[in-house]
Amino acid sequence: MKKIIIAFGLQLCILAVCGQHTYSTKIYSVDVMGDTIVKDEHGNKIAIYSKDVFGNRVIKDGNGNVTQIVSKDVFGNTVIKDGKGQTIKSIEKNVFDDTVIKDGEGRTINTIGKDVFGNTVIRNENNQKVVSIEKDVFGDRVVKDSYGRIIRSFSKDIFGNTVMKNENGRAVASIGKNIFGDTEIKGENGQVIKTISKDIFGNTIVKDANRQKVISIEKDVFGSTLIKDGNGQLLKSISKDVFGNTVVKTASGSTPSNTISYDVIQFDDDGNLNESSLLELMMNNGD
Repeated sequence: MKKIIIAFGLQLCILAVCGQHTYSTKIYSVDVMGDTIVKDEHGNKIAIYSKDVFGNRVIKDGNGNVTQIVSKDVFGNTVIKDGKGQTIKSIEKNVFDDTVIKDGEGRTINTIGKDVFGNTVIRNENNQKVVSIEKDVFGDRVVKDSYGRIIRSFSKDIFGNTVMKNENGRAVASIGKNIFGDTEIKGENGQVIKTISKDIFGNTIVKDANRQKVISIEKDVFGSTLIKDGNGQLLKSISKDVFGNTVVKTASGSTPSNTISYDVIQFDDDGNLNESSLLELMMNNGD
């Protein structure tokens, strides 16, 4: 049976919970044809993920109507079509081996390639450079705008921490390990705004600047993954039923408040931190 990998984007915030949680349930199973079937808590099909005879990925709604097809053309380009067979996007390689993203009319949206120095350059529909990602003489990663001005840089300090700096060269965030081996995310003044650690049971614990637990990712005695808020309320669970199907339950009725900066951090289904998601998040957030 195919293993279904589920990646989570968790909003790490202080939750104000009113009343008892209710849960929506999704059940993922694989039928005899090898298709992944998604059902709700009432057993109704809500999505089908399959492959056609040509090996194309086909996404259908609960009624079996095709909503999207992802295929390769004769040139090896990835083509995305809607349920009517109309191309809505394609991802191609040009003669310079650049990645070209086009819309359904074949117009270029973005081009991602390398310059003569090996730097990654992203260009818009007019072939104008909009951003570049380079290495400076110190080996630090530098992000520049269309005018060549540095807008973000990522480097390592003497302690091995990853430091993000803004366009003025001022450190605005960092990620590293403390003396206990926990991952710490710090703000521009060096204050800890998130701590990610393991407890004695191997659970992943996320704490805020006040050392208050805001998220935990645990395994229960049945091997299910449980995602809880700081009060121990279950937000999401991922488990297997007696038939080996993956069952995902998500809580509703939680109201987020007091959202903390840099508040979306990714974990895999075992609760391990995806540190690259932090860097991506830092890049996409302002000061």
